[in-house]
Amino acid sequence: MATKWHNSKVPTLALFGKLDNNIVAEKNKAAWEAALKAGGNRDYTLRVLPKANHLQLEAKVGSNAEMASLQRFVPTYFSTIQEWLAKRIRGFH
Repeated sequence: MATKWHNSKVPTLALFGKLDNNIVAEKNKAAWEAALKAGGNRDYTLRVLPKANHLQLEAKVGSNAEMASLQRFVPTYFSTIQEWLAKRIRGFH
């Protein structure tokens, strides 16, 4: 999927869960970065969020078995989005 981003010139924020059991976060992040760089996109932010699963929920191991017990997003999820938007949108708090 990351290779489809090689033509993207729009500001991009991609968040990956460290405990994601669907994709390998660091490998996927590297693929996104390579694609965005190859396409000349200079406004992108890629972050791996600790303790986050594929849905950015705070997890212990990232397994599907624990999904029903997960209660909240990782603490850095919303603050990362807010900070990213604040740098790009005038008047955003």
